Amino acid sequence: MKKNYKFILACLLSINAFISQAQAPVPDIIHYKFNGTGSLVTNYASTPPVGAATGTLLGALTQTGSIGCIGAGVGSGVAASTDYLNTGWVTSLPSTGWSISFWSSNVTPTTTLYYIFGDATAGSFRCFTNGVAGPNNWILRGSGITDVIISGAATTTANMVTYVYNQTNSVITGYINGVQTVSVAQTGTPAITSTTGPFKVIGYATNVGLNAGGLLGDFRVYGSALTSTAVLAIYNETIATPTISIAGPTSICANQSATLTANGFASYLWNTSSTNTTIIVTPSVTTSYTVVGGTGSCTNTAISTITVNSNPTITVASGVVCAGSSFTLSPSGASTYTYLPAGPVVSPTATATYSIIGTNTLGCGSNTVATVTVNSLPTVSAASSTSLLCVGQTASLTASGASTYTWNTTANSTVIAVSPTVTTSYTVTGSGSNGCTNTFTISQAVSPCTGINAKTASVNDILVYPNPNTGVFTIELNNGSVKNIEVMDLTGRVILSSSSVNDKVDFNINTLANGVYYVRIQSNNTVDVIKIVKE
Repeated sequence: MKKNYKFILACLLSINAFISQAQAPVPDIIHYKFNGTGSLVTNYASTPPVGAATGTLLGALTQTGSIGCIGAGVGSGVAASTDYLNTGWVTSLPSTGWSISFWSSNVTPTTTLYYIFGDATAGSFRCFTNGVAGPNNWILRGSGITDVIISGAATTTANMVTYVYNQTNSVITGYINGVQTVSVAQTGTPAITSTTGPFKVIGYATNVGLNAGGLLGDFRVYGSALTSTAVLAIYNETIATPTISIAGPTSICANQSATLTANGFASYLWNTSSTNTTIIVTPSVTTSYTVVGGTGSCTNTAISTITVNSNPTITVASGVVCAGSSFTLSPSGASTYTYLPAGPVVSPTATATYSIIGTNTLGCGSNTVATVTVNSLPTVSAASSTSLLCVGQTASLTASGASTYTWNTTANSTVIAVSPTVTTSYTVTGSGSNGCTNTFTISQAVSPCTGINAKTASVNDILVYPNPNTGVFTIELNNGSVKNIEVMDLTGRVILSSSSVNDKVDFNINTLANGVYYVRIQSNNTVDVIKIVKE
């Protein structure tokens, strides 16, 4: 027996859990939440009948009331000839079964009959209180219907009333707040059909709907017989405090804004004093935001905490490069970096600025800039004191265009002396004051200078001296005749010429570059050509 008891208890707990978690079915004919403004009342049913997608409040009726957390229509105490909610529905309930559920409140007992709904053209189908129903009771009547009275539901306190007709067992069952209180057998099949309508809510024919201030909320019409589980699910859904939520980010980066949007209620009040549905905030530190949502007398609260993550501190060194060189940007302080317009290795042709955007592991970023200065290269050149050397002679190579110099001979002076035996190239590297370097290569020509002596004589007793010379030499020919003298370069081009009858003639070639030249002497029908060197 003990084991059976435990089994039964477990079953009851399972059933209770199922019931508490059951979803309320969506009405297919009418569902009024009375959550709008003005005279139009939205029908939230899944498949509203033709013309019944929106109801219309007539006369002095409004939808400004509330019963707990649900909206409610407010009665005027005036006859339904002028004051009623026109559903636009030509009444037609299936003979197989149907269900009607609603909340009522502030209903006062009196001798006046108050009709919550009905259609005089559909077999006088109606629901009312007082009179034959008795005070504080709702009665359901109509052609082919045996009266069903739900006692103690039409009161000033809030109650949810549900009528369910099930053809299978020919019974109309009554519920208060999701709990069955009455079940009345029906001798026939209720004929609840009209050809004209309309089905009225908060009214019937020309009778008064609700007393002034009387409330009707969450009105539902189903074209099927609801189970007791479904009725209880409707009750649990409508008495539950609506869930309020806040949509928006839970973390941002420093100096950013966040958009928070409240959901679930008709009106809101934030701890920032805003009454908007959406607020934009820019917290400097981690901050919690609270919103209170309200619908009538129903409220709920939600909190959203926004964590403010720090932005990284990016550091990067600027640099200086010589023209033609590259520079590597080396930032620190973040996890990843983006370089604009290029990087991390850059080769600017002129001084340039680069942006570096660093992002940390939290996705926050900041930026900094680095400047790369480009210094120009020195213009290095070198010149020789003698364009052509004879073997054994020395030339001076002089560098220019830089501050300091290094030759490929390892010399570090501006001027170096060279004595090559063959034509040789010399390279000098010059460093400017900005630290940039450049190179220049000079070729020093060398000649064997065969047949050239300090005093050169010809077969015609002509003497030319000194040879080599430094720009002045003497031609000596003792014949008392005219002497025509020409100086030619190595290509045979005449550079200088002169005539003289003197036996000794001094010739000046200081204006000519150092090197090898030919001297042509013509006198008394004889011609001599002698090679000379200027150094």
